Amino acid sequence: MFHDKRLFVYTRIFFEIISRSIFYFVIILLFSCQNKKEDIKKLSLPTERPSQKSSDVTLLYSDSTRLKAILKAFKMIAYEKNQQDPFVFFPDSIKIIFFNTQQVPTSTLTAHQAVYFTKTQKAYLKYNVHFINDKKEHLITENVLWNQSTGKITTDKPVKIITPTQIINGTGIECEEDFSDYTIKNITGIIQLEQDK
Repeated sequence: MFHDKRLFVYTRIFFEIISRSIFYFVIILLFSCQNKKEDIKKLSLPTERPSQKSSDVTLLYSDSTRLKAILKAFKMIAYEKNQQDPFVFFPDSIKIIFFNTQQVPTSTLTAHQAVYFTKTQKAYLKYNVHFINDKKEHLITENVLWNQSTGKITTDKPVKIITPTQIINGTGIECEEDFSDYTIKNITGIIQLEQDK
C-alpha cells in the first residue's frame, strides 16, 4: 500500500516536470522564432524595386580631378528612390584599387559583399576581406568600414596582418584608405617569419 502511494507521487511529479519542460520549450521556441523573423526583416532588402541594376560594373572615384580609386563588381543594385538612407548593394564580390598622388596603384581591397550609403559616403565591406598594399603587407579580417569623408578604413573585428617579416594578430585596426599606414588597436600576438637567404 505504501509502495503504491510512493509510486503514485513519483509518477505525478514526473508528469509535472515533463509538462513544465514542454511549456518552457514552447515559450523559448516562440521567442527564438520571433527573433529570427526580426533578424531576417532587418537583413532583407527594401520591398521597392531597385532604381538601378547593373552587371560587370567599373566605377571611378576622384578628388579634384585626381583619380583616387577604381571599384569593380560583378553586380550592383541601387536603392536611391524613396529611401531615407539611399544605398548601393554589391552582392557578389567587390574589388577596389587605390591610387597615390602620382596615379600609381598602391593597394587592393577585396570582399565578398559591400553596401555603400551615398549620403554619408560610407561603405561597409564584409565577408573574407583582404587588403594588400605595394609593401606586400596583407590585411585579413571579417569586415571593414571605408569612410570616404575621413579617408580611413577601420574595423573592430579580429585582424591578421601578414608582412614579409612577421604575422601580427590583433583586434581592431585603423588605416589610411590606400593602406599606406595602419594602427592595430589591440595586438594579441606576433610571429616572426624566417627570411630566405
